Amino acid sequence: MSAEIWSALGLGLVLGVRHALDVDHVVAVTTIVSRHRTVRRAAWIGAWWGIGHSAILLAVGTTVVAFKLAISQRLALSFELIVGLMLVFLGGRVLWQVARERWHWHVHDHSGGIRHAHVHVHGTSGHDKARAEHSHGPDEHGDSPTHRHGGSATHEHTPHDHAHVWKLGVRPFVVGMVHGLAGSAGLTLLVGTALPSVSFAILYFALFGAGSVIGMSVLTLAMSVPFAVAAERMGPAYRALVFVAGLGSLIVGVYVIHEVGWVEGLFV
Repeated sequence: MSAEIWSALGLGLVLGVRHALDVDHVVAVTTIVSRHRTVRRAAWIGAWWGIGHSAILLAVGTTVVAFKLAISQRLALSFELIVGLMLVFLGGRVLWQVARERWHWHVHDHSGGIRHAHVHVHGTSGHDKARAEHSHGPDEHGDSPTHRHGGSATHEHTPHDHAHVWKLGVRPFVVGMVHGLAGSAGLTLLVGTALPSVSFAILYFALFGAGSVIGMSVLTLAMSVPFAVAAERMGPAYRALVFVAGLGSLIVGVYVIHEVGWVEGLFV
């Protein structure tokens, strides 16, 4: 294997990490992370975004390169339009949730002098549903089934809490697939003309995908810090951060739709 091929494969890994930092990717994952208040959940979300992104890139890229297919400009723009619509949906959904929920910052003391703080969220439809997001760290399984304070007070979590950890991956996985589909046209064109065989192209896609997983996991960990700190210590600031995340997703989504539809000519 020539040095040029090794360089191309190594570049695929680096470009995958860089690709995770694209604005639309950052906005989409930030919007999802904003509704979760633990660092470990954020890493989980980022990893599943990268897995979904990598899976669709590998599937589409391999098919295109192996059968020497071509993704038309109009189809590629349609994929980008889906990304814009998804960003509008994600941002609008978060803004709607913030608008319809009543939030308050709740602090209480447990025996042993330990102070416990969390955000209560009350729905506006029907009876109030108080959802306490505890400011305790998760155990090795995600969220610990029992939290103890001062050796006496406990909070029990049902098996549903552990199932919910797995469900956290569904949305970022789908969002990652949509973004991967939108980026498949340019990537397959580049790889198809640069690498000498289908096997090398598949390896490149796999390395690019691995870079995406690494990049997005690190990125979501970094993004989760202000949300976790605000949720634990600054109740009103947390709501403001969630609002800004939703608004940012909405604005970027509208911008993408405008660029794809009118500037790039999909609707013209």
